[in-house]
Amino acid sequence: MAERFDSLFAGISEESALQQIKLSASQLDNPVSKYMAATRLGACHSEESLQALIGCLNLTIDDLYERITRRKAIEALGRRRDTRALPHLLNCLIGEDEIAIIDAVDAIIKINGVLTPQQSNSLSEALDGSDNRKRVIIQAHTRLGLNNAVDAIRDLINHDNPLVSGAARSYFAKRHGETDLLPQLVEQLHSDAPGQRRAAVIDLGDSGDRKQVHNLIQCPVSMPLRAKSVLELIPELEYDKENAEERDLFRQLLIDDPNNLALKEEHTCPDSAEAIENYLQHRDEAKQYGAAKRLLTTTRETASRIIETLHEKLGSDYVIHYYLTMCAGLMALSEHEKLIVTSLHETIPQYTKSRVAATWGCLRLELSAEKNFLMELNDTARWVPLKWACRRVVEELS
Repeated sequence: MAERFDSLFAGISEESALQQIKLSASQLDNPVSKYMAATRLGACHSEESLQALIGCLNLTIDDLYERITRRKAIEALGRRRDTRALPHLLNCLIGEDEIAIIDAVDAIIKINGVLTPQQSNSLSEALDGSDNRKRVIIQAHTRLGLNNAVDAIRDLINHDNPLVSGAARSYFAKRHGETDLLPQLVEQLHSDAPGQRRAAVIDLGDSGDRKQVHNLIQCPVSMPLRAKSVLELIPELEYDKENAEERDLFRQLLIDDPNNLALKEEHTCPDSAEAIENYLQHRDEAKQYGAAKRLLTTTRETASRIIETLHEKLGSDYVIHYYLTMCAGLMALSEHEKLIVTSLHETIPQYTKSRVAATWGCLRLELSAEKNFLMELNDTARWVPLKWACRRVVEELS
């Protein structure tokens, strides 16, 4: 995500961003540029930019643009991961801007610094708020290893909102070994609500229970989200220190064949090019995977034609681009070698998961000419799933 922000706002210089952020929004020709400047400074490393972002935390929330700038500054400080920002972010836990409070907790999690007892208490005391606030503060206790709100979090295990109860269950599984609380989360992986499925994948990843990898890799949510949770549970994957079973499971996840996902009857896509196009554009990933599964059942000629048509029509949509690249690889459609190779070499951050699909496509099409590039990509890429896939494909192409 940080890489995406860096790319989007790279055209704004640090000097320009500093100038804009010091002015009130009302003084700017385009007040939007002030919060864009805050986002840009999240990719900088100078002391001046850090202090400018910290200064934004004192902005008034009465003005819309100043309020948004304050939120963007909070997010930017989380991306900077400088522990000196922690006291200032903790001060943001008090106030009327609920979104800013949630953003501040998320930033504190990202910084991952050691909190003093007083700071830990400040975090725990902010638990009494919206359900979204409850969820992120419980996540902070889980990920930062805090134990000063045990009773308050235990009271939330059976909360009506599964996003709150799920985070609470994950906390006790991770921090206190109570993995008997996780079956509800496993069941939630099959929810009809996409948001609840995504939350369950995140919470199982936070739970510390490696046995849950089998369950969460089959959940029809985005591959990167599942991969992130698996890496939380099996950090050894980053260094190829996983065991054989874990390697097989992660390989299955990254290949992302929709036939290996727990799709329901309502996710089944009708057998038509129009339906495939419509399902691929659905907001529910389960519907998208249903479209990909349907595409894989068509004849090679039909699949090739649909992929070509959709690539010309909707290929700039990075979600659809991923499924087209993935299906072309899974079906080993040599006529779409160009799609796979160009996907592999695409550097725009939004298309990173298409690069993962392209690595497996290189294997299926036996594109040995790309072996040196795959080795280079393993050395230069920042995203662990992409690096891992490159290493496996290089091994198998050898």
